Amino acid sequence: MKKSGSRKREVGSGRLSLRATLNLFQGKQSRFLILIITLSHLITCLYSQDMKVKLNSSDGSTSFQVRDSADVVVSSITSDGNVHSKYGVRAATGVFTGTGAETYSVTTSSGINMCDGLLKIGSSSSRYIYDDAVNYATRFSSNASIAGNLKVDGKIYYVYKASVTYYNASPGWLNNTSAATWGGGYTITGEDFSPTGAVLVRAGIMGMADEVSAGVSSCTAINVYESGSATYGDEWAMAILQHDNPVVAFTPWYEFTLTGSRTYYVSAFTRNSEKYYVFMKVWIEIIPRP
Repeated sequence: MKKSGSRKREVGSGRLSLRATLNLFQGKQSRFLILIITLSHLITCLYSQDMKVKLNSSDGSTSFQVRDSADVVVSSITSDGNVHSKYGVRAATGVFTGTGAETYSVTTSSGINMCDGLLKIGSSSSRYIYDDAVNYATRFSSNASIAGNLKVDGKIYYVYKASVTYYNASPGWLNNTSAATWGGGYTITGEDFSPTGAVLVRAGIMGMADEVSAGVSSCTAINVYESGSATYGDEWAMAILQHDNPVVAFTPWYEFTLTGSRTYYVSAFTRNSEKYYVFMKVWIEIIPRP
């Protein structure tokens, strides 16, 4: 009688606990009813509060998984907080927001698919990439800086920095018949222009020279001189200059392959000691080459 009264008080306490329910039904015939009552308790918990899954690691070695009917994992959350989805993540409304200092990346072969809208870069709202479907173009709202080479329809455009340096050169009219350098040297590091140090170099001048025929001179020879290896360009260029009006002239582009720092000069001489020349400016131009 005491046992029966005790059970009655527990039932009459206002809520049937799970333990009391299990004590009431011990027979084999009551297992189904026990299952129903247990599920009702679980559903009540899920509806009334957050569901918590505690894994036994914190390094990502274990995970909470969702599997399909073939027992294939289609989604999981690892114990270090990473979320994996086999078929992608979709949102009917709203936006996906990522916080934190980690880098976000896509490593699947399908890449990133984006509909109409802006792909914003960095913290500035004025820098973004967007699709111009009307003109079949991908547009950038700001400058595009390319550290390597640009390939367009199979043709490579070298976009490493090109450089020009000018020197004032006015020592007066000269008639040296052996090569002499002009102005200060221009020192560069070849790897700053291309990964292999392969560059094209040419010399430019603005000057005048004594007449040879028809009011022009063709006696003044100019070239590029690299002082470290005492190397000139492949051939000397004849500068077609005038006596009364300064004219700009260039050498051909010369191929050099550099390792480390090298210094270049403009070099010149006259093929006829009776024909003088004078330079107002000299300069070196350098661009990358294949």
